[in-house]
Amino acid sequence: MPGGKFKASDPLFSRKHGELVEQIAQVKTDVVLLERQLANSERRITTQLIERFGEMMRETLRGDDPSLRQYYTRAIVSRVEVGDDQIRISGSTKALEHAVGRTADAPDGPVPNIEREWRARQDSNLRPQA
Repeated sequence: MPGGKFKASDPLFSRKHGELVEQIAQVKTDVVLLERQLANSERRITTQLIERFGEMMRETLRGDDPSLRQYYTRAIVSRVEVGDDQIRISGSTKALEHAVGRTADAPDGPVPNIEREWRARQDSNLRPQA
């Protein structure tokens, strides 16, 4: 392999090329499978779900618990830019999609599932001492 270049007839090139062709085929198969799963999924983001999520967020952000307000804001908003004429709030589309999707699972309101140390009450995860 003079000059560090492969030739099409090189056995190492042929082997690597074959491995990559197999990987591409597997990825294409995975994409088709995932697209089918998404199409058949019962969890769809609907207008009603977005409205429900908006109501729940308004209640949470206007609630008395500042840590809960902060948690939800941080979970969805990644950047706030304040200008003279406008305020631009941006964040991850996937995080927002995940939060809206979780709304369908939460009959009484969403429960944080990302923050490991979050507890509704200080004692909610503590065991009585023996």
